[in-house]
Amino acid sequence: MSPAARGLVRERPEVDNADRGVLDFPTQIEHANKAPVTRLRRGPADAPVSVAVVINTGSVEAEAARRLKDVIEQTRPSIQIIETAGVGEFRRFAAMAGTRGFRRVVVAGGDGTMQSATHEFAGTGIEVALLPMGSDNDFARMIGIPTDLEGSLSVALGGAVTAIDVGIIHCRDHGFRAVKFRFANIAEAGLGVDALRKGETGKASVGRRLAYRAGMLMGLRGMKVPPIRLTVDGKDLGVSPTARLIIANGQHLGGMRPLPQARINDGLFDVVRMRDVSRLDIARLAGAPNGIPHNHPEIDHWRARRVEATSDEPVPIEADGEQIGWLPAAFEIEPGNLRLVVPESLLRR
Repeated sequence: MSPAARGLVRERPEVDNADRGVLDFPTQIEHANKAPVTRLRRGPADAPVSVAVVINTGSVEAEAARRLKDVIEQTRPSIQIIETAGVGEFRRFAAMAGTRGFRRVVVAGGDGTMQSATHEFAGTGIEVALLPMGSDNDFARMIGIPTDLEGSLSVALGGAVTAIDVGIIHCRDHGFRAVKFRFANIAEAGLGVDALRKGETGKASVGRRLAYRAGMLMGLRGMKVPPIRLTVDGKDLGVSPTARLIIANGQHLGGMRPLPQARINDGLFDVVRMRDVSRLDIARLAGAPNGIPHNHPEIDHWRARRVEATSDEPVPIEADGEQIGWLPAAFEIEPGNLRLVVPESLLRR
């Protein structure tokens, strides 16, 4: 596992609940050497029980799905395999998972699949593991899950489990109905959402990172930066032209690592507002080697529990690579609300 993945978790800071003002971005980031994870004790064979592997057939290629099923049937025949073709089927499975006695759900797919699992299983006590088999695997890359099937299965069926934070979004969906979404990694509002959509078509031919930047530039062409009113931990920051508003629980987005300081268990979002930044810089700065800079005059950083954003113009929102709705929206952190299976190297030593 990379040093970046090992530094992904940190001890949750003590925060005075009486102070609900804006939390300044710290000058020093606390990198915990020990992750708050536990080793599960099982029977002599150390064989996980009550485990389901859910394959998102809309995200996992057919050949990869067949290989996964063959490996499980040959090596772990007690594990139940379930295939879901869309969000509706996944939700129906999730609704009965607890009553069927499943203690761990292993999801095979990409970032959108992980977002669905986060939404459905946060707060339930059911453990979630991820097999990175989708087109986008930002979350798996951040955690340090191997990309090969054997390696990722070893993690998914292993004994290291930790509680991570979950983001929750209250917004309007595409039918302008009030909805609630949970996410594990990063949410965004603004012009970057159009980059997500326009970058999809070029991803296979030029790679995700380049496609994301190219899509960003195409999305910005001829578009006006929308005005967004922002409230951070109860403090009204007024209205400002906002090209990108990033609310990060995790670090990776679009194959890049724009928020390397973000941690998934510190009880806070890392929030970035790019105001009236040049079109080229909007696309370029997210891929800067050290992440989005802190010394740019048109970029603001905060750490916060709650962010509210409104606009008089239509501003789209995405979470974990999925377009989910529109402003107005409120983003809240749910500390330690998801039990996540992680690589053994994150275990407390």
